[in-house]
Amino acid sequence: SRMMEIFERAGVPHARGAVVPDAAAAKGLAARLKFPLVVKPDDGMGAEMTYRLDSARDLERFFGAKPDRDFILQEFIEGSIVTFDGLADLKGRIVFSTSHVYGQGVMESVLSDSHISYYSMREVPRDLEEAGRRLVEAFGVRERFFHLEFFRRPDGSLCALEANIRPPGGPTMDMFNFACDIDMYSVWAGMMTGCGTDLRYERKYHCGYISRKN
Repeated sequence: SRMMEIFERAGVPHARGAVVPDAAAAKGLAARLKFPLVVKPDDGMGAEMTYRLDSARDLERFFGAKPDRDFILQEFIEGSIVTFDGLADLKGRIVFSTSHVYGQGVMESVLSDSHISYYSMREVPRDLEEAGRRLVEAFGVRERFFHLEFFRRPDGSLCALEANIRPPGGPTMDMFNFACDIDMYSVWAGMMTGCGTDLRYERKYHCGYISRKN
């Protein structure tokens, strides 16, 4: 919920929603946002306990077995997931950035227990770069990797999904290295030990990752 407040202050479009303490509050919000909706923990990560609700019956079923945690109810956004990933130095200067396109959302992969795939782009679209840099500044990222997720809607517009102030998961760090012929582990270590982060790089290649669940 605080993440959504920062999206708002930064002027970056995002999924509308709010923390819903009980079923009554959820029903009132659902009446305004309309189904389908997404419900997820306010302190969650990685699509943990994240569900799509397609009807009032789904909403009632969820709240009938809701754990004792705060949950956010949000509008469901149709679109593909794109990211703005990178590393910011001690002063918040972005020393490395790139972008990835996902075959499907993590939520869909988790709920259907299915495969996942994504690949890096050689050129970051201008609107994605601008929105990503605005959020890096708004979140005050310093001496940190960042992994910012957006929806690319069918009409081409962007909608912020979430901000993760950490390295991207899975093999993505290695994908940074393969795509640009660099060593981001050494760059990070140099930054943390005060040896500087003077990195020159070029996104030479696309790098893709495909997993298959058995």
